[in-house]
Amino acid sequence: MFYVIFNVAIALVLMEAGLVSTIQTGITLYGVLACAWIGAIVEDVTICNPVTTPRPCAGILRYQRKGVSAEEIRAVKVGAVTRAFCD
Repeated sequence: MFYVIFNVAIALVLMEAGLVSTIQTGITLYGVLACAWIGAIVEDVTICNPVTTPRPCAGILRYQRKGVSAEEIRAVKVGAVTRAFCD
């Protein structure tokens, strides 16, 4: 019961201080970037992979690398710019 009251008190303090809209904006931006990143991965697997000569386990090997491709960076930038112009 203590944790319920504690969480409600924290929520009320955040709402009264006006931080809820700031937190909501940050979470919305993070959601847009995450969707853009997943879109880049889906595009890479569904469009780019079948066009090139497929290697065995190419999809698994592609995501075990530690680097980030330029296409993924571009897709995230496009998602962020789209989000900025939609508001």
